[in-house]
Amino acid sequence: MRRILFMLVTMWSISIQAQVTLIPDASFEQELIDLNIDSDGVVNGQVFTADIAAVIELDLNETGITDLTGIQDFSSLEKLEATYTFLSVLDLSSNTNLKYLDLNFSSDLYQLDVTANANLEFLNCSNSGITEIDLSQNTSLEILYIGNPNYDVGIFNDLTELDLTNNLALKELYCPYLYTLNTLDLSQNVNLEVLDVVYCNLTALNLSNNLAVRSLWLGELNAIVGGISNNFQTLDLSSLINLSSISLDNTNISELNLQNGNNDQLSFMRARTNPSLLCIQVDDAIAANNNEPPYSTWLVDNQISYSKNCSFAIEDFWLNTSVIYPNPAANDINVTGDVDRLKYQVFNSLGVVLKHGVFEVSSKLNIEDLSAGLYFLQLENFGAIKFVKR
Repeated sequence: MRRILFMLVTMWSISIQAQVTLIPDASFEQELIDLNIDSDGVVNGQVFTADIAAVIELDLNETGITDLTGIQDFSSLEKLEATYTFLSVLDLSSNTNLKYLDLNFSSDLYQLDVTANANLEFLNCSNSGITEIDLSQNTSLEILYIGNPNYDVGIFNDLTELDLTNNLALKELYCPYLYTLNTLDLSQNVNLEVLDVVYCNLTALNLSNNLAVRSLWLGELNAIVGGISNNFQTLDLSSLINLSSISLDNTNISELNLQNGNNDQLSFMRARTNPSLLCIQVDDAIAANNNEPPYSTWLVDNQISYSKNCSFAIEDFWLNTSVIYPNPAANDINVTGDVDRLKYQVFNSLGVVLKHGVFEVSSKLNIEDLSAGLYFLQLENFGAIKFVKR
């Protein structure tokens, strides 16, 4: 009888030992103790698996954790926050219930595999050290933060590619200051509502399929960083009928179409420090040029005028060797080249003819009576030369 009892006790002891999860990082275990999760209350490199199996949320923010070994047995975990930690590698392949993952400012983190986390809805890995990430399996992802801070104090995300073609549920994307990101395909992300890509290296952005977009942060002026904030040159946003806010400061843009049929909703608009942008295509050019709402809240450069059709005969034109100068002009503009007996018209961005005549003795045209803004000089049977009255 004693022998049998001893064997039973031994087997029970072995069974108890099998229910332990190893936690080699003392900081991690101390956090579990502080959160009343590790029931033995002692930093001994282990925790009872039963203590962690039912944990749904885990807050490990601003700790000295370098290793999350043991996280694999948090089998019910849905929300993990580990911001401002010192993780370098994170294995979450066993945490298939995970929906929310915040790793902001885990600047040592260079390897993050979330391919097993198909239920992930929120991911913040901004200001980390990743150079590549596979999000193809995260089909439930709705919110993604994957950018960098607006200053250089260490090694941060250095992504050259960001494939989001499988993330059809994506609603918000924040990836500012990814200086090495030069292309971004959002054609499949038809549910996208918010986009922040300031100070990336984008030269083009096609948002024709993203009709749900309401907020765009595409450029800003940052004196600390310097340089341009993207290099778009041309943007057609006429399909974005839900657009309510946009920042295009310092993007080197020269052509912008905001004629979406719903400018009344666009109350926040910034397009400053874009010297090549002379005309913005809008719904109501008369109201815009008269600085009436909602255009009265828009912040743009002084040279900008508004039109319902900025492409109306406004191709830069060179007639033989004809050019105009100065441009911008204050009082007179001069037209050089073979212009004798050539008819001319001056019209505004609405297509209204303001001056007309024939160049005879002089090829100088007085524009003192024009108010400051964008105008076009039409030479007979030819295209128009853009000029600005200061």
